[in-house]
Amino acid sequence: MVALFVSLLACAPTCERTCKKILSCENIDAPSMNIDECTSACSAQQNVYEGWDDAQKIEAFDDLKSCIVAEECDTVAHGFCYDEDVYIW
Repeated sequence: MVALFVSLLACAPTCERTCKKILSCENIDAPSMNIDECTSACSAQQNVYEGWDDAQKIEAFDDLKSCIVAEECDTVAHGFCYDEDVYIW
């Protein structure tokens, strides 16, 4: 049971889930985009990091998505999850 819990924690949210969270927050100044555009941009960035086989960027991007999904909109809007190396919104 513990191993299952740990493996669930290790999974980063999908781009779609992350974008839904960002776009649902009225106080986050994200570029005007819809869910499809946001998800596409997020997936493209993720694919670049995977193509480079850059474990550090992949982990940072996964951490960013996890933070955005887990935190309150106000916290995200105030830059709590911001990482200048991988933030695309």
